[in-house]
Amino acid sequence: MNEVEEVINQFIEKLEENERIIKVRQKQLNNLIQNQEEKFLKVAEKIKPIIYHIKSQGYAFKNTHFNCQSYEGPIVGYQDSQVFIYVGGRYLQKRTLTDEEAGLVPLDHFLSENSFKYAMEGLLETVQIQDNMIREYQKDIDNGEAELSEFKHY
Repeated sequence: MNEVEEVINQFIEKLEENERIIKVRQKQLNNLIQNQEEKFLKVAEKIKPIIYHIKSQGYAFKNTHFNCQSYEGPIVGYQDSQVFIYVGGRYLQKRTLTDEEAGLVPLDHFLSENSFKYAMEGLLETVQIQDNMIREYQKDIDNGEAELSEFKHY
């Protein structure tokens, strides 16, 4: 075997080894996404009564990471002028902000392309909606009273 053939054979061996590594990594990532999806769904199930209460009261679900709100459910992601809203089950509602186009996205697909941390934080932010509303109302009341007192002598 000449030197060129030896280099080519070594390169082919490296390609085959890399291919085995890629397959292992793909499997690891798929398992991780599946674990993330199960954790998300477990937490969503626990806070389902809170989600229903917030919806029944007509309150908006807000997401502080993405500075947007929805009346349909917790906002768990934002990408390219699209918000992803958890509405139940293994699917997210995808809404385009520019034209209100909507569609469903499988949760595992969403998690494979977006931040699990932000999705969980968006879901868990639901638990604090009323406390946040109380703080916002109190802030508005305090500001309004301060402004009113500036003109108490008139």
